[in-house]
Amino acid sequence: MEIGSGFEFALLEVKTTGYYRVALRYNYNEKSAISLHMKIDDTEKGQFDLISTGNKTTWMVDGIDNILLSQGEHVVRLSVLSETDDGPHIDWLTVSMLEPVSRFDYLVILLAELTDITTPSQSQISALVWMASEDPMDWSSLTDQEIIERYALVQIYYSASGDIWFNTNEWLSQFHVCTWYGIACSKEELVTDLMLDNNGLEGRIPIELFLLTNLILISLDTNSLEGTIPTEIKKLKKLTKLFMQANFLSGLLPSALGSLEYITNIDLRANDFNGQIPEEIYSITSIEALALSSNDLEGTLSTNIGALTSLRDLSLQNNKLSGTIPTTLGTLTSLTTLVLGYNQFSGSIPSEL
Repeated sequence: MEIGSGFEFALLEVKTTGYYRVALRYNYNEKSAISLHMKIDDTEKGQFDLISTGNKTTWMVDGIDNILLSQGEHVVRLSVLSETDDGPHIDWLTVSMLEPVSRFDYLVILLAELTDITTPSQSQISALVWMASEDPMDWSSLTDQEIIERYALVQIYYSASGDIWFNTNEWLSQFHVCTWYGIACSKEELVTDLMLDNNGLEGRIPIELFLLTNLILISLDTNSLEGTIPTEIKKLKKLTKLFMQANFLSGLLPSALGSLEYITNIDLRANDFNGQIPEEIYSITSIEALALSSNDLEGTLSTNIGALTSLRDLSLQNNKLSGTIPTTLGTLTSLTTLVLGYNQFSGSIPSEL
């Protein structure tokens, strides 16, 4: 147990996933202690009143019930709200089992607020069953986020016909997802790159893809993906590169792309997108390369395209875009490649270009 200034850290070893009761006695050298703040791992567990024990410097929390803990090691972080900070310490801390939880139930609890599994699809059922009953990996070494990401990738496997992929090396194995083909991770072992281009993927993009909230790169080009890009893509706040060209994606381009404030490359060429380019696209000031050629896009090209000040490459050929070419394209000083052929533009080429 390590003591810090106003904080204390305790390591818990949990043998069985389940609901627990945490109780502790806490010594503090000042009478001004008011309440105790607790975190387990990185999850806030709340602020609790300190109960006097009769000893002026000893306080208790009389049990915090129904704390869900997975099998493995957990860190309890405690701090005291008081007028001074003179080095508190735990006299004792106990953790007692209230009710065990199965792998399946624990996974459902983790996913409850993240994705809809109340009426699961066949691929969701397959992913849940594999995770709960067939996954050979010991979950005790995984954080909650790693479990969520493992489920997300398993769901992608089942929903995109993983059994016919060209390369499935290490997928659905006992190894960490960071070793699976096409996956790269951060030093914290969270998924940052999904690189399954030209790998035989079929079907729709599952919303579970967007549980991989640390993604920086998505490369799914040259597959047989169909349907729309879900609006949940806005959850990928760290995404910088999106490559989904040469699929069978259709519908409207999602306005949610405008929420990706760090995106630099979007390549959606050779799909079946229709409708207008959403106005939100023109708010992505970080974008450097935008490729939307060979779709069925129509309507005019907004003058707000001049706001894309980082844009270097713009490819819109082979669509049904109409109207005049906006003069604001001429204000894009970083622009080096502009391809607009095979559309229905009218008028003359702006002199600004």
